[in-house]
Amino acid sequence: MWEKLLELGRPLNMPWIILGDFNCIKSPAEKQLGVTPTWYELKDFVDCCLALGLHDAQTTGCYYTWYSNNDSNPVWCKLDRVLLNNDWLEAGLHCTAHFNPPGCLSDHSPGIVSIFDNPAPKPKSFRFFNMWADHQDFIPTVEGRWGLNVEGTPQFRLCRN
Repeated sequence: MWEKLLELGRPLNMPWIILGDFNCIKSPAEKQLGVTPTWYELKDFVDCCLALGLHDAQTTGCYYTWYSNNDSNPVWCKLDRVLLNNDWLEAGLHCTAHFNPPGCLSDHSPGIVSIFDNPAPKPKSFRFFNMWADHQDFIPTVEGRWGLNVEGTPQFRLCRN
């Protein structure tokens, strides 16, 4: 499977996304209970992701996306994922995935992927530089603004000044 994914992904010079049940984890932390996997077992998937520049999309909901359905020997794993390539990230595209709890139809968590345009840039927070206080017009400017009569709530008046 990993060779086929490399064969398909390497020639693509554009943003792309791949999602689904990879039936493999990327680290021992992605498995709860059961036999701890060796790095040898994880290596092929990890190497494939590195070679293709694939990164996990931001997720919410269930971390573990598969359950063994065996109450006497339960195992939880993160087998389902959404992977984005470097071109996707560099293009500023955004994607999130939400995994619901496994349901009655499957032992896997159903995933909902949202792809959306670039969000509006967040306003930058105000920064004060001490050197401004040394400027000759600093005190008169501040006194002039604070001397204005502004109507509204205390928070509104503070913002207006």
